[in-house]
Amino acid sequence: MIILPTITAENRDPKVFWHEESQAYIMPLYIDGYKYHIYRSADGIHWEKTQELTGNGMWECPDLFQIRDEKTGETMWVFWASQGYYYLGSFDGYHFEIKSEMMEAYAMPERPEEQGRAYAAQTFSNTKGRLVQLAWLHMPDRGRCWNGQLSLPVELELSDGKQGKRMVMKPARELENLRKQETYRKIQKAETYCLYEGEEKPLEILMEGEMPKDGKTVLTMFGNPLTIDWEKCEVSFPDRKITFCKQEQFSIRIYADVEVLEVFVLDGSYYLLNENKARSLKGDVKIETDSSDVWNVSVYELESVKKIPCI
Repeated sequence: MIILPTITAENRDPKVFWHEESQAYIMPLYIDGYKYHIYRSADGIHWEKTQELTGNGMWECPDLFQIRDEKTGETMWVFWASQGYYYLGSFDGYHFEIKSEMMEAYAMPERPEEQGRAYAAQTFSNTKGRLVQLAWLHMPDRGRCWNGQLSLPVELELSDGKQGKRMVMKPARELENLRKQETYRKIQKAETYCLYEGEEKPLEILMEGEMPKDGKTVLTMFGNPLTIDWEKCEVSFPDRKITFCKQEQFSIRIYADVEVLEVFVLDGSYYLLNENKARSLKGDVKIETDSSDVWNVSVYELESVKKIPCI
């Protein structure tokens, strides 16, 4: 049975979900170029097109979902594309109305053709009052028997702060169950601190404190430097960066594993991915700062996921 005939040679990546308010199945579909269609069906067999949508620079792997501000209860819909570009808006079961500029969820490499980026993320249905998303981490092939891996699961929410309305990506709450031994340091003067010396364990690093007005802080994890430029409001690895709005309080949460470093800035308002160039958890974690602002830093060893050999 042909549910939906071919529209163009390139159309692909259907995402189907049940829209309770209008009592129908909804399917955003990639067409070609930067074009998408939205379809709806009462029975999952007979489909009608309700909208054509174009997002400049957006392609492949659409998703359409609702997010909620846990502080105010406000909700908005998100139209999402493979690279982490998205629009905020409203959806009535037929049409998605764009109510924001196109936004970026991920920090992309300076050269877009480079690997080492999150791609093709999709959300899950029926997740009991929260929205959970996984992405494919398109990592460089270093002679391994696989290409890429899945991201950490994140919970998506709406936030309305100094950066305006945007989607935030918070590590799924269950990840805290992986925490084992904690190493705590209070950073309160300009110097270099050793936060952790390697036991070859995956780590979660949590830094919280008042945002300095100027200067730089460099966090080096197993030879991988992450720089925070407080005057420019930038967080960067050597080949990618994000720019954030000035805040009174600042937080950064990092997961360091053998292959990747996943970084969540300002409670998930911004996300950076970087390859662990060392491909190892041997070594140490150090922080060098020229600021005298007080920081609380916790480094947690994490329970490791069982390794599966190549077959």
